[in-house]
Amino acid sequence: MTKENTLAVNPLPSPTWNRLHMNETTVTLPPLDGPCKADWSGAEVTAAPAPATVVSTGMGQEAEAAFASLEPDRITAKANTDTTARLTLCADGAKNARRVELTAEANSHLTVVMDLQSTADAPCLALETRVELAPGAKVRLVQLSLPGTDCTVVNNIGAHCGAGADFQLVQLFLGGKATYAGCKTHLDGDDSRFTADIGYLGTGDRTFDFNYDALQTGCRTVSNMNADGVLQDRSAKLFRGTIDFQKGAVGSKGDEKEDVLLLGEDVVNRTIPLILCAEEDVEGNHGASIGQLDEDILFYMNSRGLSRAEAELLITRSKLEALCAKANDPLFGGECPMTQQEIMNYRADFPLLRKSKVAYLDNAATSQRPDCVLDAQRKFYETHNANPLRGLYQLGMDATEDYAAARETVRRFLNAKSDSEIIFTRNATESLNLVAYSYGLHRIGPEDEIVVSIAEHHSNMLPWRMVARQTGATLRYLECKPDGSLPMAELEAKITDKTALVAVAQVSNVFGRTNPMEAIIDLAHKHGAVVVMDAAQSAPHMPIDVQALGVDFVAFSGHKLMGPMGIGVLYGKEELLEEMPPFLSGGEMIEYVTRDKVTYAPLPHKFEAGTVNAAGAVGLAAAIDYLTAIGWDKLHAQEVALTDFALQGLRAMPYVHVIGAEKAEDHCGILTFTVDGVHPHDISAILDAADVAIRAGHHCAQPLMQHLGTPSTARASLFFYNTEEEVQRFLDAVASLRRQMGYGE
Repeated sequence: MTKENTLAVNPLPSPTWNRLHMNETTVTLPPLDGPCKADWSGAEVTAAPAPATVVSTGMGQEAEAAFASLEPDRITAKANTDTTARLTLCADGAKNARRVELTAEANSHLTVVMDLQSTADAPCLALETRVELAPGAKVRLVQLSLPGTDCTVVNNIGAHCGAGADFQLVQLFLGGKATYAGCKTHLDGDDSRFTADIGYLGTGDRTFDFNYDALQTGCRTVSNMNADGVLQDRSAKLFRGTIDFQKGAVGSKGDEKEDVLLLGEDVVNRTIPLILCAEEDVEGNHGASIGQLDEDILFYMNSRGLSRAEAELLITRSKLEALCAKANDPLFGGECPMTQQEIMNYRADFPLLRKSKVAYLDNAATSQRPDCVLDAQRKFYETHNANPLRGLYQLGMDATEDYAAARETVRRFLNAKSDSEIIFTRNATESLNLVAYSYGLHRIGPEDEIVVSIAEHHSNMLPWRMVARQTGATLRYLECKPDGSLPMAELEAKITDKTALVAVAQVSNVFGRTNPMEAIIDLAHKHGAVVVMDAAQSAPHMPIDVQALGVDFVAFSGHKLMGPMGIGVLYGKEELLEEMPPFLSGGEMIEYVTRDKVTYAPLPHKFEAGTVNAAGAVGLAAAIDYLTAIGWDKLHAQEVALTDFALQGLRAMPYVHVIGAEKAEDHCGILTFTVDGVHPHDISAILDAADVAIRAGHHCAQPLMQHLGTPSTARASLFFYNTEEEVQRFLDAVASLRRQMGYGE
């Protein structure tokens, strides 16, 4: 397609409801010059010949003709095999269309998961998927549609099923301006099955136009189509669901169910259920549950302290959560975002969040502490307060046991081999300096190179500059792209046989970008270098397995993951720590001292001089237990949902410029931005007056600011306990900035 097209799409197989003009829909699309960007993984995309069967689609012949000029991506599951493929599709400007053909040979299982996205300014995302299932084959197609707010989505599917084949379709439509989706499944073979679970969320002026058709010709075929959605504000939906029993479909069954929750007086909900029968021995059913929030349910929720808005959000989340469970795929976060009640339950654990009206959005600097952390510290001081590792009385031994138990908790958290590899420090900065002084100054020489990312926090840059200065080594910087990514070509160019050490953060405190640590570690080890990973920003947001990574050193602070201030951790491989001299001297880091010599204590105590922060370690262990009990998948889903909500709001403001990646999942809850004509310090001050706490400045990353060409930025950083209401307050305050600075509306 090279010019704008007006198409008749989503036609009913048998026209009806003529006076309502709902038999089909006319849509005008921009030129589909495709193909849009497609990233496949898990299966080979081939140029295999097209399936012999002509597969018809749900959106009709005009839509099929619109895609005809595009060469399809073909995925084939060979007979008697299990195959899983993943596709990330991103429309960008004129590159906005893609065709996919899936073939499942006899008795094969094929799972394809599609993540459908667009850039913020993409006007259209168009995808056609045709599926051919041989006898006994099973195909599971999962699609998450989350394009930009101004994007029109065209999602056209057709499937043909042989005898005993099973086609399962799960779709969740969350974004975009308008969605046109159709699926036609031909149950041609005897005992074939089709299941469709469709979910949608209508907000603002979003519209949906659906057409799903089960064409049943084989004997004993079964179709189940379930649509579950929520319409809010001024959104609109038209759902056509057809069960078409052809002559010869003896013993076949079909069910079409729809459950729609209407949360607004201005929503438009239209449904056309259609059962066509050319065979007598069949069973077809249609059911619908369409209505507003039940007043009895609302009364109950009000009695539990929930407002109407909170109750609506809770029920909406529960409906989407149910579909995510059916998807059963990490694309959906493994979990749906937390319900409002879940968030409120967690927030009740935090004294400051209970008492303060401030929207605390500076979690990358430090997080809030739950009661269990404060209680753990208080209990230690009230019941076991003695100097660990010293007193041979019961209280001293209790304190020592508490301290050792905390170390074991950290070991499990990182999956280290031994407690000896876990060193308690004051914070990540001290941990990184320990490695620089005890390893760097003793193992790096003038012929060596130290490689550091330009995006590093000063704490993971200045120690290595010190080592380079004192040893004569050369310091080399990994240059990141504007979105924070480190290209493989850059890594391969900078990490060489001269490299002795690579220092890089797992997650940037400015971009929120997660670096490819596996690739960095593998490349460094290939060249004989060690890797120091700053996990200050990653430890609160994702699991870290030091054995799986093979990383040499890891540093993080307790206070960023809800632990106390003044306690940090250094992980180091035992064989490296054994060879390193102590960082500080005195206290419990010795084993024996004479006038002339000293024997140091074994690991880990060799690096823990003086009276240790036992209460801090106990509090950190409590924080780790609290964090991991939430579940990484649930935490990730909540943070991505909040980040996406904030990103869409910020990008709707033309004078706001977000630094970093397009996708919310690439921000780790961190949103760094600038506003035209407003200094970041003024941004922070004005937001503070609105009871919104964010960070402003260079974020201890001045070389990165210079690299980006900006002296300072504002940064909001989200954690699982933040709410959409807090993010909306943040967005409202940002929207008012230029007016308050005198630029007018």
